[in-house]
Amino acid sequence: RAGIDVRMVTGDNLDTAVAIAKNCGILRPQDLEPDPAHAAGERPKPKRALEGREFRALVHRTHADGSLALDEEGKPEFLQTQFDKVWPYLRV
Repeated sequence: RAGIDVRMVTGDNLDTAVAIAKNCGILRPQDLEPDPAHAAGERPKPKRALEGREFRALVHRTHADGSLALDEEGKPEFLQTQFDKVWPYLRV
């Protein structure tokens, strides 16, 4: 109602984070899809829950070997246009 969109960032195992996010209402029913192979019978839709490694690969420039490309200051090169494609969906 206040227009605040809660997101979750954690170092927990992704399955643990997803379970907590579901219980807290951070992951809503429309963020999930059926998955009979998963213990809970459902999983987050694409881009709704990402591990750090996958998130970094999506929003930073990478080399062919998968390592992060660094800018002139030695920091990973951030790709704002890629981030803008991910953040509207990302919940966990």
